[in-house]
Amino acid sequence: MDKLFSIMDLGRTTDRETGEVQRFAKLEATNLPEGEGITIGNALRRVLLGQIGGTGVLGFRLEGLEHEFMVLDGIVEDGLTIGLNLKKVLLNYHGDGVKVLYIKAKGPAEITAKDIVPDADIEILNPDQPILTISNDQELYMEIYVSNGVGYKTVDDNKKLYQFPFRTIYLDTSFSPVRRAEFHVTPAIVEEPGTFESLELRVYTTLAADPAEVIRQAAEFLSKEFGSIAQAKQSTDVEEVAVEPEASDEKLDTSIDVLNLSRAVLTHLEKAGISTIRDLVAVLDRNEAIPGIGAVRVEEIKDKLSAYLEGGNTEDEA
Repeated sequence: MDKLFSIMDLGRTTDRETGEVQRFAKLEATNLPEGEGITIGNALRRVLLGQIGGTGVLGFRLEGLEHEFMVLDGIVEDGLTIGLNLKKVLLNYHGDGVKVLYIKAKGPAEITAKDIVPDADIEILNPDQPILTISNDQELYMEIYVSNGVGYKTVDDNKKLYQFPFRTIYLDTSFSPVRRAEFHVTPAIVEEPGTFESLELRVYTTLAADPAEVIRQAAEFLSKEFGSIAQAKQSTDVEEVAVEPEASDEKLDTSIDVLNLSRAVLTHLEKAGISTIRDLVAVLDRNEAIPGIGAVRVEEIKDKLSAYLEGGNTEDEA
């Protein structure tokens, strides 16, 4: 029975918790061998949540604003609130590198995303998103720094990666347009229950992304990565491993007296049935306790033993 795959765009929905309007789509896969549903679903979900890129706001600069906790005269919101509002602006940047967007306005006015100076490389998906409010007749000038990327960058990450003008307020940036990805696997109704199963995977994105296309991107990512693994050539390099030379029988059969251990230690070793170097090596290799000899003395014995087996000299113990 052939496997069947289909992707359907299900339009828009509203997130119950945040109230955000989102787009969603689903992938349906049927006639999958048992166990394959969770394999495909889990792989796609991980890619959807971590490897799909998008456009994000890196930071902004507002004339007169020195830090994010400051409130400018004539501006209702503080810098922190302005930053949070900017991160809600949904953008698609059709370009490379950092793009600088501008807002030039005169109050009193409520400034929204539609007040951003139009740019041929930028598409604004939610132009009614509030940014800030001017309460008097002052003029406002703002720069907004955006870029494309993948994953999540902290404020510190952005400060290290970019050098924006003095008094820029850096933001943490989530580039991913994917809000949620979930799947479940159910057994298919066939002559032999449990032999086949079906997969349904749902993806919820911001308005900045086509969820059906996002599913295809995730599948292409996996296909490319696994294809590279399948075509990988076997390495012909052989790792050289250093092998410690084995001690000669002559050394192993030598009395432990050669180690110049103290009389007390020798007495305890003899009581434990250890009379030759071979006996001592065997006991130490098995990490066996030696009655009457503590951990400190054991380390000293090991040092003496190593020196002897390597051909060095041993010193007399007091």
